[in-house]
Amino acid sequence: MSELQHQSASDFAGVVCGICQTGIQAEESVGTCPACQSPFHAECWAENGGCAQYGCAHMPSATPAETGVAARTYWGQEEKECPGCGQQIKVAALRCRHCGAVFSSDQPMTSVEAESQFQVGERRAAAGTAALWLFVAGLLPCTAPLALAVGGLWYLGNRDVVRRMPSQRRVMALVGLGASVVTTSVLLLAALFLGQ
Repeated sequence: MSELQHQSASDFAGVVCGICQTGIQAEESVGTCPACQSPFHAECWAENGGCAQYGCAHMPSATPAETGVAARTYWGQEEKECPGCGQQIKVAALRCRHCGAVFSSDQPMTSVEAESQFQVGERRAAAGTAALWLFVAGLLPCTAPLALAVGGLWYLGNRDVVRRMPSQRRVMALVGLGASVVTTSVLLLAALFLGQ
C-alpha cells in the first residue's frame, strides 16, 4: 500500500473524504493521495488500502475476495445498522459515512447502547471540567472555602468517575481539593488569631 502524504486537516476542513463520504474536521488526521492529490482521512486510507478515485495509480489492486482475505463480519453479517441514522454501514466501521456518528467499538449496538455510551462520555468530559475548576478555585484564597464545600460534595458523589479519569485530571482534582483544605484552614486560623 502506498503512503498517504499527511497534511494539516485545517487545509481541508469541510471537504468530503472520498472513502467514507463525511466532511473532514479540523482535528482529524488527514492527507492526500501522492498521485491524484485527493484528500482522505488517514484511517479511511488505511482501511481502504489506498486511493478511492477511479483510475488512480494508488487504488487498491485487489478486492478482499481476490486476496483471500474475508471482509469483517459479525455473526455472519458484513453490514450493521448505524444507531444514529439507521443506515447500513460496514461492520468494521467506527464512523458512519451517512451521519458522521463515531463509535468506540466496531461491534453493532442499539440506539439505547449508543446513547448510553454518549452519556458516559459526556459525564467524563463534565467531570474533567469540574476537576479543572476545582484545581483553580482551590488554589485561590478567595474561592478556597467555596471550593472545599462544593468540591468536597462533588468529589464524594463522583469518586468512581474520578478514579477513571485520566491521571492529569485526577491529580488536578485532588490537588485542588487539598489546596482548598489547607487554604481554608489557614484563613480560619488567621481569623481566630486576629479576632482575639
